[in-house]
Amino acid sequence: LDKWDSSTTTCPFFPRAPGGFWSSCQQEVLQLHVLGVLAHLPGGKRPFVYVFNDSIKGDANANIEGIRRTLVHLYSGDAKMPEVLYVQADNASDNKNWTFLA
Repeated sequence: LDKWDSSTTTCPFFPRAPGGFWSSCQQEVLQLHVLGVLAHLPGGKRPFVYVFNDSIKGDANANIEGIRRTLVHLYSGDAKMPEVLYVQADNASDNKNWTFLA
């Protein structure tokens, strides 16, 4: 799992460059969170990228949502889910929780 959000980079919601007034309206940007999941499968590695807005906060909820979406995508058909699921995450504060999956 790895995550990026728009707190350090702006993603404007207008279709073209705004011109000289950009410095006065930097709050009018689209708040995005991007979560990357790399699934190590028997056939090789498979990347997943999820983009979502502030309806899902960029904390442990985003991590759990990314894991849920990945598992649904991989195992929603006839594929059997493995008995053990290993999750590797970076040392960010949103990965340091008392209960991550229950």
